[in-house]
Amino acid sequence: MWIESAQNLSIVGVAQRIGLGSRRSNSFSPCPACGAEERGSSDKRGPLGQTRDAKGWRCHVCGAGGDVVDLVSHAIKGDRFRNLTKVDQQEVKTWFTQEGVVLNNAVKPQPKPPRQRVRPPVLEVAELWKAASPLHRLQDTRSNNKVKKFLLDRSFDIDLLAQSKIVRVLPERKNYRWPAWWPGTWSSIYRLAVPAFETNGQLASIHVRAIGDKQVKPKSRWPKGFEAGGLFLANKQGIELLRGNPSKSLEGLLICEGITDMLRACCSVIHENMNIAVLSGTSGSFREMSKIVIPKNLNVYVATDPDEQGEQYASLIHKAVAPHTVYRLNLDELE
Repeated sequence: MWIESAQNLSIVGVAQRIGLGSRRSNSFSPCPACGAEERGSSDKRGPLGQTRDAKGWRCHVCGAGGDVVDLVSHAIKGDRFRNLTKVDQQEVKTWFTQEGVVLNNAVKPQPKPPRQRVRPPVLEVAELWKAASPLHRLQDTRSNNKVKKFLLDRSFDIDLLAQSKIVRVLPERKNYRWPAWWPGTWSSIYRLAVPAFETNGQLASIHVRAIGDKQVKPKSRWPKGFEAGGLFLANKQGIELLRGNPSKSLEGLLICEGITDMLRACCSVIHENMNIAVLSGTSGSFREMSKIVIPKNLNVYVATDPDEQGEQYASLIHKAVAPHTVYRLNLDELE
């Protein structure tokens, strides 16, 4: 019987087919019964929650609930299935059959459209990067001397960093017409900039580290109002790897986290005269690593912090680059 097959379906697939949006903690929105978008002013989850077996639902705002058939019934006819007329019940049945949802007691797979993250205007990013000063051309000003002091205090070799060509110093506030996504008030603190790339090697954003003696939070910033998930910082070899054109003489891939470790890693590989691609991610990046084509037999090295978050990052990287062998190391081992 069709209704028994429908009742064995999970809420997730059917909810997507009737246009409900997935929210955090396995919730959905809006409620097809009352139209609520959220559970409450302080609870941003969707009003619809799932039962433990994922075959039932309940609205935490109006109390409506039921099984998968009731969910569709509310969505297209405004009431639970048992309360509908025979004619309306037939329409619900028709929806399940004509929509192709009931297929061998399973939800017919529906390909999800690729997630389109919101990035800053790429031309404006490129213009800001072009206006930034390479370290070897940094003018001797009070503001720029603070940048040099910041690097030297952290034992960075400025000459090696300059050779890497991955980092520049943003203009001083009065010397640039700042875009809306990078407030000019940030310019006196957030100076050390590194470009960020999509997994296909396209320029997408910019990541900037704060300098100065005082503890600044956050230590680094992304463009205001735009997403950074899925982006990687990369040296020249890393960019070519992302673009699918790795050097035949490439010796390995080094993966680290954050902007400071990226700078340290690039200094290390240059100091050791290694032909290594360096990629650095932040929260939300490492889940995208499976999209990157890594040459067979290329050694993969992971240098993440030895804390809980670093271990989580390392685990994600291991899964994403499988079946490549992954070697765990500290950046100090390269120096």
